[in-house]
Amino acid sequence: MRNFLLPVLVFILALGCGENRQSTVTLKVYFDLDSLLDRQVALLSEKKVLLSKEVAMDDQKETLELQPGSAEWESEFVIIRDFNLNKSYYVGAYGTAANADYIQYKLEDDIDAPVKVFEVFKANGQVERIVSNYYEDKSIYQHRRNLELTFENGQLSAYQIRGFQKMILKDTIQYTISGKITE
Repeated sequence: MRNFLLPVLVFILALGCGENRQSTVTLKVYFDLDSLLDRQVALLSEKKVLLSKEVAMDDQKETLELQPGSAEWESEFVIIRDFNLNKSYYVGAYGTAANADYIQYKLEDDIDAPVKVFEVFKANGQVERIVSNYYEDKSIYQHRRNLELTFENGQLSAYQIRGFQKMILKDTIQYTISGKITE
């Protein structure tokens, strides 16, 4: 049962990911989450940090500790990349509110896109935290994910994705994916 939870959750999340990353034209209109994650993959792989990960689905939990390499970090960040706003079909979809330490991208009322709000909190020019929510309501399923990334000195230190998926004629699945990074 212990090794069953993670593959099932990955499969469920993959069902909700209808985007083919290779066919998407990427622009740099909004905060560049993909580049940030690419830098984190390189940094975390080079430092050979430890990842304490917990996956909870409904009433079941699985925890593990590992030292991911770049391929494992890429895999770990796949679900986070869904929150990227720099896609050609998102241009003009988000209103922006910003100051030196905060940027908020909020979906315009008349536009339908899964990422509703994306917020970046900074201190001394460095990202400290990113918070976002993703919600799809299709005819056969509903899918919600809330994301929080925490950074210390420019390095990812923790992340959490909480959400649910409800498919027609199936029970709602609640899940949480949490990771804490230590050196």
